[in-house]
Amino acid sequence: MAAPLDDGEWLALGGLLRAMMRADGRISIREHRMVAELVQALGPKLWESLAFAERELTSEALVFAQAERVRRPASRAIIRDAIVRMAGSDGIAAEEQALLDRLDALWAASR
Repeated sequence: MAAPLDDGEWLALGGLLRAMMRADGRISIREHRMVAELVQALGPKLWESLAFAERELTSEALVFAQAERVRRPASRAIIRDAIVRMAGSDGIAAEEQALLDRLDALWAASR
């Protein structure tokens, strides 16, 4: 069953996952496996969102601008859970924690 995300929320999820995967400077095998697990959990639209985010969200600033547009608490929870799972797939590096902290601060400021 696909997650109840709208197109903008899917784009934010794709961008944040891509940013999380790149945060520590390498993409591990465990992170690749986590993408497959997340597709199983959230649905195949995740593949599309990752590809679309690669084309549309070409900087971290654009990723966070898109994340700021996510307003629904349920959608924020789905997105945050997914990126926490990605970060934790190979241990949360300082750079990954910084990305999580930045997202938390952004969403706390826009409640």
